[in-house]
Amino acid sequence: MFWCDRICQGNYKTFGSVIAFDMTYKVNAYNKPFVVIVGVNHHRKTVPLGVALVTNEKTVTYIWVLRQLLEAGGNVAPYTVVTDGDKSMKLSIEEVFPYAHDRLCLWHLMRNIKGHTNRRFCSGIMKCVDGARTPSEFEQAWEDLMKAYDEVRDKKWAKDLYNDKHKWAEAFMVRQFYAGMRRTQRCESMNSTLKTVITKEIMLYRFVELYDQVLEHIRFEEDKDDYIFTHTFPVITSVLTEIKTQAARTYTRNLYNLFCKELEFESRHIVTKVKEEKGHVDGSSTTYWLNNYVLKDCNYSVCYNDKLKQLVCCCMKYNAIGLPCRHMFAVMKYRGMVELPESCILRRWTIKAKSNISNSLKQQDLQKRNDQASANGRFSFLNGLSTQLSRMVSTSYDRSIWLRDKLAKMILEIEKEKINPKEKDIIKEQKKRKGKAESQGAAPQVIKRGGFVDLLRKFMPRTYNIGDVANATDSYEISKFEKLPTIFDWDPNTDF
Repeated sequence: MFWCDRICQGNYKTFGSVIAFDMTYKVNAYNKPFVVIVGVNHHRKTVPLGVALVTNEKTVTYIWVLRQLLEAGGNVAPYTVVTDGDKSMKLSIEEVFPYAHDRLCLWHLMRNIKGHTNRRFCSGIMKCVDGARTPSEFEQAWEDLMKAYDEVRDKKWAKDLYNDKHKWAEAFMVRQFYAGMRRTQRCESMNSTLKTVITKEIMLYRFVELYDQVLEHIRFEEDKDDYIFTHTFPVITSVLTEIKTQAARTYTRNLYNLFCKELEFESRHIVTKVKEEKGHVDGSSTTYWLNNYVLKDCNYSVCYNDKLKQLVCCCMKYNAIGLPCRHMFAVMKYRGMVELPESCILRRWTIKAKSNISNSLKQQDLQKRNDQASANGRFSFLNGLSTQLSRMVSTSYDRSIWLRDKLAKMILEIEKEKINPKEKDIIKEQKKRKGKAESQGAAPQVIKRGGFVDLLRKFMPRTYNIGDVANATDSYEISKFEKLPTIFDWDPNTDF
């Protein structure tokens, strides 16, 4: 059984480029596996995209679940799917999403490695995960690790780990967009939320009702984040105030905080060389070389196309998470730019991320919430009248008996009447609106790509060297990962 209401369908079309799905148990009386498929919304919060109650964990079952999700989402496949490495999940992704990138959960990866080796080996693995930014650097880091632990080289688990390097090593996922989601912990957090209201004794009909309540709570939290953005504004300080002001009006609050955190590292980089390239199809382009004055051997290059107003950095951080990197900020400051180029603003992180969802979905959700709010208001009003009436009548025995009989008669009449005629008219009107909205549904937006990125390969050298992340990777980092795994859930270049 697969659940995906119209709001989840709209969320999938908006945030379904990166998904994570996992299996959980003990959430129903039948002890059947429960598949949770989630994504990350524009507030960087977990958003449910679909759930399924299945009978087993076979490949054919996963294929059926993913095909149902694909159909519900308008046949739009995700770019990246984060899993825990289950073989059945792997085969199902290859079958349903052949062009999607299967990314291994970093938390499960480190847990499995730690079960075979020690903490120091895990530290070396983290250098291979985040420290090496090119395939050649990864091969060198892996070879150094195998030399230090020669007894591990011939182990089957080590060979399998190396064969799956394109699923966990950043050097082989430079251009893969993953929206900062490197773990399946969002699925597990969703499971924890479900288990707070759902127990294993719950029957199926009750299970669906409680799951809808969980959805309502998650959507209420999203509305609260939208309200905070609309009615508050952060204090703008430090450098590049014009760009910060634009970002505060564009990005949601959580993303704006990450934006400012990345901007703080802009001052570490100095532009050392500038070269303009002319004669390209998309107009002239300028390449900027930057050095990190803290780490002298860290070199970066950023290309800017004046015609397309597009910035591309060799670290490819924007391609991975959708936020400008510190090197882009250094170039913006060098050029004296006062606003962010449109090419540096990813729509899914802005407050307008869900504006492409059809108005019928928004009206349906708003109507549902208004109906619930109106019902609560009517209940409070009638409860106050009944309390006042009971207080007035309770002083007399005869009046109390008279009111009791009247109320009992009214209750019996209401119970016999299955549905109010007025409510029938409302339901018919809602069906008419639903049919009209579906007939006028908006087609999904088609995103066209320019030729600037292809031209970059011809004239922008790959000058990225191992940076401060590789130097900071040690057993202390592994300790931080065990205590707080969320520190690796966004950006490997963040200093802790």
